[in-house]
Amino acid sequence: MIKGKKILVTGGSGFIGTNLCQKLVQNNQITIFDNFVRNAITYTELEKHKNIKIIKGDIRDKQIVKEVTREMSIVIHLAAIAGVSEYYNNPLEVIMVNYHGTKNILDSLDYKNIELFIEASTSEIYGKNANYVDEKNSTSSFSPDEMRSVYGKSKSLAEQLSFCYSIQNDFPLLSIRPFNIYGPGQIGEGAISNMVQRALKNETIKVTGDGSPIRAWCYISDFIDSILASIEKRSVIKTEALNIGNPTEIQTTLNLAKMIKRITNSNSEIVLVDHIGIDIPIRIPNIDKARNLLNFEPIIGLEKGIENTAAWWKIISKNEK
Repeated sequence: MIKGKKILVTGGSGFIGTNLCQKLVQNNQITIFDNFVRNAITYTELEKHKNIKIIKGDIRDKQIVKEVTREMSIVIHLAAIAGVSEYYNNPLEVIMVNYHGTKNILDSLDYKNIELFIEASTSEIYGKNANYVDEKNSTSSFSPDEMRSVYGKSKSLAEQLSFCYSIQNDFPLLSIRPFNIYGPGQIGEGAISNMVQRALKNETIKVTGDGSPIRAWCYISDFIDSILASIEKRSVIKTEALNIGNPTEIQTTLNLAKMIKRITNSNSEIVLVDHIGIDIPIRIPNIDKARNLLNFEPIIGLEKGIENTAAWWKIISKNEK
């Protein structure tokens, strides 16, 4: 049990942030720092909780970042610009937020008081071919003129920067590389979330490319459990990177759409559409290191996860009518 900690969650109003804060808020003082471009908090009771402090701001603003990091013992850095469309429409901003924002956070830390700094990296750093990759695999095989690389490279550089700060200033760092996290609370871009919403409305389900790209899907509660485990086991963490995902729950994007249609009993038509830029043919993690370090083991299967996600969206849709 994690108790009595002052915890900063940047990007705390997003999908992962809100799910995480709901687990931590009962016994800790939580500061959520976000620009609220995506706001999943509105679907929770977090704003009413006595242990929550919410600060709106931009991680590129050095002054406000310095203020929000003061007296924090655990910092969970989730703030970033993500989403495939952003890589192509706003590539420069993606780099500035993901790299310079991380640098601002790192520059503002009181290193001697930091019990753990958790940085959310990405599986995108592995580039095009990520077939059961482990943490020692080389990163990014994209050419610099391919805008798909912007997100992964900005995250890879932020991760490298964090490693340097951790080693030079002697504070524990965990860089978590998520592999296709989904579930209730996911707003914005997300394949399962988008497909489920369209299936529930019997609208056309769009699958990009030929539907053959393969992904390993990890349910949100399993991912949150990995973060909680890392906080609980922070005494054994020095400077580490960890893949977090579910290598047993694998589907092509076309088969995923068919699963969602079946589970939701939808009349939606599934159509293939062009992908923006290039796609990644396969992305599956090796999670042996997380198993050994955190005793991490995902337990929610894709079938159950989709059912839960659909049930959540049904509630949201009903409440918004």
